[in-house]
Amino acid sequence: MRITIRVLASGSSGNALFLRAGETRILVDAGIPAARIERGLAELGESADALDAVLLTHEHADHVRGLGGLLAPRPELRVLATAGTRRALESARGDLGKSGLRPAWGAALVAARGVDLGQLRLRPFPLPHDAAEPVGFRFEAGDRAIGLATDLGSSTPVVERSLAGCSVLILEANHDLDLLARGPYPVFLKRRVASHQGHLSNAQAASLLQRLAGPALRHVVLAHLSRTNNRPDAALRTVAPALADCRDLQLSVGRPQAPGEPIELLAGPAAAAEPGSMLTTEGLPRQLGLFD
Repeated sequence: MRITIRVLASGSSGNALFLRAGETRILVDAGIPAARIERGLAELGESADALDAVLLTHEHADHVRGLGGLLAPRPELRVLATAGTRRALESARGDLGKSGLRPAWGAALVAARGVDLGQLRLRPFPLPHDAAEPVGFRFEAGDRAIGLATDLGSSTPVVERSLAGCSVLILEANHDLDLLARGPYPVFLKRRVASHQGHLSNAQAASLLQRLAGPALRHVVLAHLSRTNNRPDAALRTVAPALADCRDLQLSVGRPQAPGEPIELLAGPAAAAEPGSMLTTEGLPRQLGLFD
């Protein structure tokens, strides 16, 4: 089975990712205009009309602001999200609530509960972030796994277990601590960004990747970089030493204004699951609601 992954946009201004496994096509987040999503897909010979589903990590605008434009001409396109994300989006204060648009919601995603979608197995896992019910994703196709975790203020045992053994990791490296400290943000916002339910710093990303590095890992994309508090060269310089022992690994940075290069994998048959391998949420702190 052939797998194609393309980060269509990644950063504080907007996020979207395309994933195809065999004949299954999904979009993760729609935080950029629908026209940009369509252009990024067209460069791969794909179209939003062929998507099987849109998955949402959480309700913040840089992950959903293009959803209405994407769904308007294709109201039957299924949208999958946690119950908390759906409620936040449909509230009067959410973008979709203001628009009156009612997506074709699929069954609510539940952390640690796997979902089969065509040739993909989705495994959502909870993230510590100041949103209603945010999740990352582990995607399994045959013997390959792809991990996505952005918008998290800290790592947890659940996050590490969920991302272990992946061939591709799309991981947040939002800010450089020195740039954040010296930057223009007000003090309350600096504290929010650096908090345990804010965003992952370059140093935190490096520490987590050092623990995740292994023979299966082939591609790492540093994601959700802040335009104000980070630079691609700073992120790469901090993270690269943590992956020095990984042979033939490609390290790149997601860009906010242009799609990244497609990542191509070949997947073989899936191995049998080991006993006791089910992900759990034990030990994870309670998530803060966006409007708490």
